[in-house]
Amino acid sequence: MERLFGAELSTWLDRAQMGAAALLADILDPRLLLQLATIAVCLLLSIPIGAVVERRLESRIRQIHGRPRLLRFLALVLRRTKWIVAATLIGLSLLVLRAVTLPSETALVGIALSLVAAWVVISVVSRLIRNRTAGRLVAWVAWIVVALRITGLFEEVSTSLDALAFHIGATRVSAWFVLQAIVLIGVFVWGALLAGNLLERQIATSADLTPSLRVLIGKVVKFTLLVVAGGAVLTLLGIDFTALTFLAGALGLGIGFGLQKGRLELRERHHYPSRQVD
Repeated sequence: MERLFGAELSTWLDRAQMGAAALLADILDPRLLLQLATIAVCLLLSIPIGAVVERRLESRIRQIHGRPRLLRFLALVLRRTKWIVAATLIGLSLLVLRAVTLPSETALVGIALSLVAAWVVISVVSRLIRNRTAGRLVAWVAWIVVALRITGLFEEVSTSLDALAFHIGATRVSAWFVLQAIVLIGVFVWGALLAGNLLERQIATSADLTPSLRVLIGKVVKFTLLVVAGGAVLTLLGIDFTALTFLAGALGLGIGFGLQKGRLELRERHHYPSRQVD
């Protein structure tokens, strides 16, 4: 047993040494060092250049009046001037390097350009979420997923996470499944609440409905959207949601009673108008 264990340990150490030697050789490759240096210089130059560009653009943006949405969007972009400048410098460097060398020898610079550009877009879009903490969480999660896709590590990471699993009865639950569920629930619930709030505000402005009916319809619409979002999440996760049939039936029954009550209130208001005091 000791001999067998010693032989396995020796084999593992030999492989680790060979892997470390290969990694060190790759790092010391002049072509790789040139790309790393190019990326580092672009990132360092983007700090002072971005600060100058931001100050000059800010003075012009402040001259815009009466367009709050445009101002908010420009402010979001302006706060990311350094990253935009970094992406521009890396892109220009990539064009120069590809003009003097093979495209395969500029792969790292191309990956850096994609990562920085993806972060600019994701960070701007995520700020549309009102909740600051939720927006940052969405930005980081989205960027990590995109980064894994860009670097080609997505399949390897997802496979490793899927291997971390446990069983609840006959159901297999993996870390990858849990992460997917969290992301999908967050996205669909946020979308359902956003759409529900928009529709609720539209219903609240309707003059043909009584106040209680407006509130009822608004709540029913929001709840219906949440149920639909939940069903969509379960479908994407591959979970059978036939158990929600009872809930859908109860929802339909509640909507029917609510609309009936609203019609009665509306009929009473038209047939028995309130008396005015002379």
